Amino acid sequence: FRGENKWELRASYVRLAAKHWSQKTLWPPLQNCPNTAVGNLFKGTYLIHRSWDVRGSGTADTVSSDAVSQFHLGLDAARHALLQASEQDLEDPTPFALLAGSVSMGLQVPKEQAIAWF
Repeated sequence: FRGENKWELRASYVRLAAKHWSQKTLWPPLQNCPNTAVGNLFKGTYLIHRSWDVRGSGTADTVSSDAVSQFHLGLDAARHALLQASEQDLEDPTPFALLAGSVSMGLQVPKEQAIAWF
């Protein structure tokens, strides 16, 4: 799924797949995945979902300090993978969309810093 009018579909499939893969089924193969744009896109997307699952959906005052720490570590790893994916496939806007949304929001990155990623 590449090209005009297909990027949104690509992003939807990547998000859907990453959301439904369990850590046991996805993470071991992804750790050994070649350092490719697609591999890093899936890694980053998976790590976003995993990080938000660890954090939970409660308000900030209900999240344990350990969960917050794991959340930030996971999102930082996702940021790294997505930045690599964006450098490896300059045409794909999917990594940027994920960085601008879930990652920058979760890490509470100032707008100026998030823009610098692009």
